[in-house]
Amino acid sequence: MAEYIFHEPPNDHDFRELLQFICDHGIGRPVGPSGHFEPWSDEAMEAAFAETATSVDKRSIQSWRSGASVPRLDKVRSLAGLITRSADQRTLWLKALIDARRKSLDARKRQATAEKPSSPPTHAPDDPPLRPRNSKWVTTAAAIALAGLTLIGAMFVFSDRDAEASIANIQFCTKENFSTESFTCLETSQSFDENITTLMVTFDLVNVPDGMSFERIWYREGLEFLRKSSFNDEAWPGYTFLNFDRFPEGNYTLRIIVDGKPFTSTFKVGDETGYLAYERD
Repeated sequence: MAEYIFHEPPNDHDFRELLQFICDHGIGRPVGPSGHFEPWSDEAMEAAFAETATSVDKRSIQSWRSGASVPRLDKVRSLAGLITRSADQRTLWLKALIDARRKSLDARKRQATAEKPSSPPTHAPDDPPLRPRNSKWVTTAAAIALAGLTLIGAMFVFSDRDAEASIANIQFCTKENFSTESFTCLETSQSFDENITTLMVTFDLVNVPDGMSFERIWYREGLEFLRKSSFNDEAWPGYTFLNFDRFPEGNYTLRIIVDGKPFTSTFKVGDETGYLAYERD
């Protein structure tokens, strides 16, 4: 009998925030062999949608997660079906998703209204008429513009060949299991005792140009509690850490954002599972 991560829908989230909460905590996903939950990746959610009546591709899921778009209602209903197998809880989640969707749409409308351009200025009646341009000048300008567009297009083609910046091998360990010589975790884990005071974190910056910034955002039970920014330069030591006098028990998420793309990993502190629960199939 399979077990799945489950939780009541949180309040006051827009759609992007609510979907990120679902993805970070793996809500609706089977519990892994080790007993830990696995976050929703774009690929895993795409595969799960493929088993429903409403298929959704990875690009659409990424667009929802970034806040660039919101799904249609039929896709929202399918998403609620991925989150829980309980009919009663599906009704609660569907309402929360629809409310969050409406909140995102309302925010976009307000932003569009605020950014609406003013009417273009009118010319005074005594403005001098524009003189017709010389046809030779027009032809020359068109040729220059075409050459410029060709050059820009070539630049984009070559830039697309470059590998994208990313984050890999996010690892957590205690201070005792961290090497101060290689700046790596000697023994990693995703479950820690609540008595730890320092958590070490290592990860690889892949294809990240020198000087590019990246951001680290920490969450406990889906709520952000710390945000830090760094640059890929000589000042970056290649690792980071998190300190508490005593770590509060629960489920933690570290999201690292580089070049606008998020990379996420999770760990748990203590025997409690926070306010996440399990439901059986």
